[in-house]
Amino acid sequence: MAMLRLLQRTMRASACGTLQRTQRCALHTTCLNRTKYSYEDKQTWLTRAMAKAFRMKWITPAKKLEYYPPFWVMRIKVLEITDDWHRVRVKLPLNSISRNTGGVMFGGYQASLADPIAALACAFTFPDYACWTRAMTVDFQHGATDDLELRFEFCPEQKKQIEAELATRGRATPTFTYGFYLPDGTLTTKITNTVAIRPRGYVKAVSPPAEL
Repeated sequence: MAMLRLLQRTMRASACGTLQRTQRCALHTTCLNRTKYSYEDKQTWLTRAMAKAFRMKWITPAKKLEYYPPFWVMRIKVLEITDDWHRVRVKLPLNSISRNTGGVMFGGYQASLADPIAALACAFTFPDYACWTRAMTVDFQHGATDDLELRFEFCPEQKKQIEAELATRGRATPTFTYGFYLPDGTLTTKITNTVAIRPRGYVKAVSPPAEL
């Protein structure tokens, strides 16, 4: 009888322990789900707030670019943006955050700023189409030992070519070449950026990448 009672107590303790572990796991999962949903809600709120801010016409294009959260952290300074976005000049500072162990600017810093510029210029020029970066290559020709200036120009001849292609094919995939320059005018980084210009609602605008 003593052995039977001991066995029963052991089984009850084991069942109780299993139940407690199950409850703790359920509570942990619930907390994770709540955290996940809260994060997604914040992301949705932030995305909507940014979209609303970018539609406000009293905020200049220069300030919209400077206050875009990733660029705000990078402390960029817009030196020039024409109303049609056909000429853009942006200062990218070299500081303790952007400087790598070799004493020059991280390539990723430069690529992050260069990425959307051509697509934004196309979006302003062709507002009835969806525009995004299709491909980009970065050629580091010299070390960025000082603040850099991004210089982008959208020449009228290329605009005419794109307009003609949109009129005949309904889409275009132009390539732009621009770069980063040191204060003395030295080209440090050459950017080759290809932009996809497609009708709005184009189904291949998401992963996998759109075919040319």
